[in-house]
Formats: sequence, structure tokens, C-alpha cells
Amino acid sequence: MKKKYVNQIHTDVSFKPKDIIGLMTDYFKMKTKLRPIKNLPIVLSDKNNKSLESVTWFGHSASLLKIEGKTLLLDPMFGDASSPFPVFNSKRYSGSFSLEREDLQEIDAIIISHNHYDHLNYKSIMQLKDRVKHFYVPTGVAQYLIK
Repeated sequence: MKKKYVNQIHTDVSFKPKDIIGLMTDYFKMKTKLRPIKNLPIVLSDKNNKSLESVTWFGHSASLLKIEGKTLLLDPMFGDASSPFPVFNSKRYSGSFSLEREDLQEIDAIIISHNHYDHLNYKSIMQLKDRVKHFYVPTGVAQYLIK
């Protein structure tokens, strides 16, 4: 039996064709305002210090959380584009990193929030899968990770 979730509070999720036109207009009008004017400051961390608690943002949805001796990688999207459609030129924001993904040798868990392209990236998962102890994913997402 397929699971179904019900919002406790009524939420209107209707979508009309005119909404698409408005979204596209807003996207192209606001596109230049979506990125910081200058790169965000980089604070270097001691990547070899396993006891150091930290959060590292890799750009777009990808973040690394080190807490209580555990290393958690959230939504590892390390691709160049945050969309499968090049026409939108959705180059992800990243700048430079204080920690490179190649430095991620042992990951306790990868947590995927949902199965959108910019949060569940096939190439990123394939690069990391052998270094991860566990994957935590929402209902229905495991099918994308199992061969």
C-alpha cells in the first residue's frame, strides 16, 4: 500500500498556466539579483581535527555538518548546474571552498532532503557512495539509490 501524507492545515497547491508566465517573468527579471555581489568570506577550518564542530557550505544545497564526532553531508549537489535544463543556465553558486569534496574520506551519513535534481545529484552520489556509512532519505527516495 502506498503511503499518503495529509497536511494538518489546508494548503492551496493549485497551479494555473498564468502562474508559469509570472514565475518565468520573475525569474528572468530577478536573475541578476540572485547572487551575492562579491564572494562570501571563506573561513579555513582544520579538516584533520575530528573533534572540531563545524558547518561547511559547499554552495547551493550542499553542506557538511561535523557534530559530536560525526560527519554528516546534507544534499550533496556538487555538479556545475543546479538544473538538468542548460537553457536556464542555472550555474550553482559556490565560489571557493574551505574544504574540498576530495577531502571527504569518511562520511557517517548523507542526508537527502528531497529528490529534486539540485539536492539528489547522480554524479555526486556516485562519487561519494563508497565513503558513506548510511544514507537517510525521505519516503520514496531510496529507490533512486538502490541498484
